[in-house]
Amino acid sequence: KSSSITLSPFARYYFDKIYVQGAFQFGSEKSEFSSGSTTETSKEGISGWSLAGGYAIMLNESVALEPQIGYQSIGYKDKDSDDKDITSGLFLRLGIFVYLSK
Repeated sequence: KSSSITLSPFARYYFDKIYVQGAFQFGSEKSEFSSGSTTETSKEGISGWSLAGGYAIMLNESVALEPQIGYQSIGYKDKDSDDKDITSGLFLRLGIFVYLSK
């Protein structure tokens, strides 16, 4: 069983319908592992960053599909030890954005 909470603020700049984006992620995760009568709990801090680019395909004046390609690096640090695990690589995403005003 595991639960986590993260925040990921980002900044995006549009060149007409093409955009670039930078983001930072931070949060925490708590996991419980059970085997028989033994339960082990771990807590980790999460931090990471990403850089991406994409294109806004407008469906109407307020809604767009936004395919995105980028690179991200996310680190998980155990709060009880110095163990750290870093995962990084390329990603593809597809988002649906609703613009409240233009």
